[in-house]
Amino acid sequence: MMSHLKKIDHVSYAVEAGSIEKWAWFHIEVEGGTLIKRIDDARPGDPNSSMKIWCIDYGNFGIALIEGIDRAEKSQVT
Repeated sequence: MMSHLKKIDHVSYAVEAGSIEKWAWFHIEVEGGTLIKRIDDARPGDPNSSMKIWCIDYGNFGIALIEGIDRAEKSQVT
């Protein structure tokens, strides 16, 4: 028998460099979400790469916006 997903509690979006603020604005101002976590550099000491992670809550559902930070190497997100 095949199992089925019963509930999704969040979705993660990889966004284009320089656009996390725009997407956060949309999900907060237009859709009514609340910014609950803002990490502007998940790995500040890593000379190679990092990412921004902004989490938006809708009550029983959430969105994680992820933007790559390229340094010596391209971020996995990029």
